[in-house]
Parts: sequence; structure tokens; C-alpha cells
Amino acid sequence: MSKDKTLQLVISKEGLVRAICTDQTLSFLQTLSNNDIDVRRASHVEWSTGIRPEAVQWLIANRTDCANGDIPAGWWADLLPSRGPVLGPFNTHIEAIEAELNWLKENQIPIGGNDEC
Repeated sequence: MSKDKTLQLVISKEGLVRAICTDQTLSFLQTLSNNDIDVRRASHVEWSTGIRPEAVQWLIANRTDCANGDIPAGWWADLLPSRGPVLGPFNTHIEAIEAELNWLKENQIPIGGNDEC
């Protein structure tokens, strides 16, 4: 996993803050907001048997190797909450998280499901 210690905050003109959420980031944002914070997930990393039904449907519709509903074993990075793809399978949890973080950073840590920013 990346050892970059830089904290990247994206703040919309309405005051919506987006960031890669780590324990340190969450603590910082809670302190700034006096614990008045609403955290929403931008993605999910799960083993193939635990991925969300929406991710399974996306894989069936978009990947020929999943078209019959058989999802290959491995770790998957589900970026659908951020209007992204489902990446994988990866052999290790760390590889899936790296791919997840790279996609989020390349796409300015987008928020899914709304047009607030």
C-alpha cells in the first residue's frame, strides 16, 4: 500500500469535503467538525463471495468472464458508489486496495449517487 502521507481534501463550493478516509483523516475531520460529520463510502473491497449484488450485476453485464453469473474467486474493488467500475479479481487484499485508491485518486475522489460537486 502507498506510504504517501499527504492528506488530499477536495472541498466543493457548498462545503462538501471528499477524501480518502483513513483513521487519521477521520480523526482530523471529526475534530474540525466537532463530530458533526456524515461519512459515505466511495467504494468497497470484498472477496468474490461477499461483493454487493449491484457489483455482481455490473460484472455480469460488463465482463465476458462473468456473463454466466460465475464470479471468479479473488478480491474485487467495487467503485460503483463513485460511478466507477468493478475492478478485479486481485490475488491479495492489498492489490485490490491499491487499485481502488489509484482509481479514486485518478478520478478526484468522486462522490456517487448525487450531483453535489
